[in-house]
Amino acid sequence: GCLASLREQRASQQRILREQRNDEARLLKAAMEANRALFMKVRERATTEKNIGALTNKATAVATDKHEFLTTMAKQKEQLAVAREETEVLDAVGCSMAGVLDASEQTVQALLARMPVDEQDTIEQAGR
Repeated sequence: GCLASLREQRASQQRILREQRNDEARLLKAAMEANRALFMKVRERATTEKNIGALTNKATAVATDKHEFLTTMAKQKEQLAVAREETEVLDAVGCSMAGVLDASEQTVQALLARMPVDEQDTIEQAGR
């Protein structure tokens, strides 16, 4: 009777407990595998984000270098233009100076030609 019934109930409960423990073990194993997979995905994402950061920094550096290069080139172009203008001005001044010197030389020659010969000798010796 009564004792046999209690033993059957107890045995039944022990079978249920064994199944429950097996279910828990399976779920725990699956959870650990999912956790490991999640960790790997998080690590991969972190690496990708790091790569994106590095590429962004490189792109910024290249853009900065390009900007500095173009700025330098523009400044050099301006400096060349200024130097060219200065050279043209100096050439013009040089030409006008040469013209003035030529005119002066011609004036002196004309004056010398009109002077008496003995005065010409005195002036030429003074110039030496």
